[in-house]
Amino acid sequence: MNGLSKGIRKVEVALKWDPSPAGQPATDLDVVAATYLASDPHGDPAYVVHFDSRSPDGTIYLNRDSKDGKGFGWDEVLTVELERLDPRYARVVV
Repeated sequence: MNGLSKGIRKVEVALKWDPSPAGQPATDLDVVAATYLASDPHGDPAYVVHFDSRSPDGTIYLNRDSKDGKGFGWDEVLTVELERLDPRYARVVV
C-alpha cells in the first residue's frame, strides 16, 4: 500500500438499541462476523466471530457486548483490522 492509497484499513461496526420496556424480558442483539476464503468466497465461512470469541489471528474481535441495551454509548462494537487480515481471506460478512 503506497501513501496515496485510500484503502480501508480498519472497520468498526457499532450497534445500539432501545432497552425493552419495564417488566418485559431484555432484548439482546449480537453482532457476528463470518470470514470466507478467497478460494471459496461464497461457500461455508472459514470461521465466525461472535460473543466471547475472536478470529484466530486476532484481526476481528468484539470490543463491547450488551445483553440488554441499557449501556451508555454503543451496545455492541466489533472491530475488523483489514490491513492485518491474511490475504487468503476474500470476504468478511457482518
